[in-house]
Amino acid sequence: MPITVLVLPVRSEELNKIAAEKLEEARASDQPEPLFIRPSAWRYSNAYAQNRKPSLTEAEQDGNVWRVCFSNHSSSNELEQALQLLQPQWVISTTPPNFASELSYVRRRYLSHTTQGHAQSSICFRTTSRGKEDYEYFIRGIPSRGQRSPRVVQIEETWVDHRTFGLSMGVNGYTISKHVINMMGKAIISEQRDAHFLKHVLHSELGKMLQGPSPCRESISNYLSEPNQGFKLENMDAVLVPLLNSKTWYLLVANFWKRRFEVLSPMGCTDELITQAQSIVCNFREDFHSAYPQLHSVKIKDMDITFHTISNSDNESDSGIFIMKALDLYDGEKHIFFNDSDAEGLREHLALYLLHHKYNEMPHRHVQGLVGP
Repeated sequence: MPITVLVLPVRSEELNKIAAEKLEEARASDQPEPLFIRPSAWRYSNAYAQNRKPSLTEAEQDGNVWRVCFSNHSSSNELEQALQLLQPQWVISTTPPNFASELSYVRRRYLSHTTQGHAQSSICFRTTSRGKEDYEYFIRGIPSRGQRSPRVVQIEETWVDHRTFGLSMGVNGYTISKHVINMMGKAIISEQRDAHFLKHVLHSELGKMLQGPSPCRESISNYLSEPNQGFKLENMDAVLVPLLNSKTWYLLVANFWKRRFEVLSPMGCTDELITQAQSIVCNFREDFHSAYPQLHSVKIKDMDITFHTISNSDNESDSGIFIMKALDLYDGEKHIFFNDSDAEGLREHLALYLLHHKYNEMPHRHVQGLVGP
C-alpha cells in the first residue's frame, strides 16, 4: 500500500522539490512510492464562486502532486473528514508549523507510540524552512544579560519573557526553565474545552513542594483543593505534575482513568529516581486525599505506580523538551518514545507552538516580517 503524504499549503516550487526528493528516496530503497496531496486554495475558491463545494474525494493530478480542494481557510472539521477518507500514512504540516499535531487523526494514529520494546516514533518534529527562519530570527533576538526582556508568551496570569524563553528553546544545551514548563502546561490547559480526555497540568512549584519536608503537607492540600483550583481535580481524567531532579525533568501522572500513577522519565528510571518518585507519590496520595476526603470514584491510595522510559537520550538538558511534548501528547493510555535526534526539531516546533498559540496575549513583534497572519 503506497504511503500517502498530505501536505498543507506551501509554495508550489517547494512542494515539487520535496516530492521529487521523496520519490527518489523511495525508488532508491525499493519502497512504495509516496502519494503527495496538496490543498488548492485557488480550486477551492473557484468552485465556491460557482456555488459548488468540491467533494472530499475530488483531486486533480499535477505532475507528482495531487491537488485536493482544501485551502488554509478550511475548518479543522473539514480537514479531519478528509484525513479519515484519505487515510494518509504521513501528515506534514507547513503552516502553521504545529497544526498537524492538533488534528485528532494525527494524535490517534501517529503521536501515541507505546514505550514497550522502545518503539521508535515515526513523527518528524522538524519545521519547514519558513518556520525555521521564524525560529532563528527569534533566537537571534534574545536580549543580552542586563537588557530589558519583554514578555513574549502570556496566557492569563502565566507568562515568560524573551530571554528566559529563548535560552530554554535554543539548541544550546540549556536546561528548560520551570517558567517555560509552566507556560506549556498553561497552554495545554487553555485548550481543554473540547478535549475527549481531560488532563490538568499542575504548576512545577507543586512538584518542588512534594519533594519537600512534611510541613508542606497542608499547603499542598490547600493548593489541590477545589476553592484554589476553581474546580474539582477528581473530575479530571489525569493530573500531571512536572518534576525537576537536579537538572533533569521527569513527569508524574495521576491517571484516574486507568487508576494508576505513571512516572515518565526521558533519562531512564534510575534507583535514585524511583526512590524519589515513590516518596512523591506517597505524599501526593496523602495530600490529595486530604483535599478530597469524600472522593469515592477513585481510591487514590490503592493506585499502583508504573515507570516508563520515554527517550533514548543521555543529554539531561533535553529532558525538559521531551517532557513538554509528553505533556501535550499524553492521552492516558500510550506514551510516545522520543529519539535523541528529535530534540532539535522539538525545540523549534514547541517554540513556534507557544509563540503562535491562539491564546497568547503578546503580539508577535519579535518575529515580525517573518510570521504569517
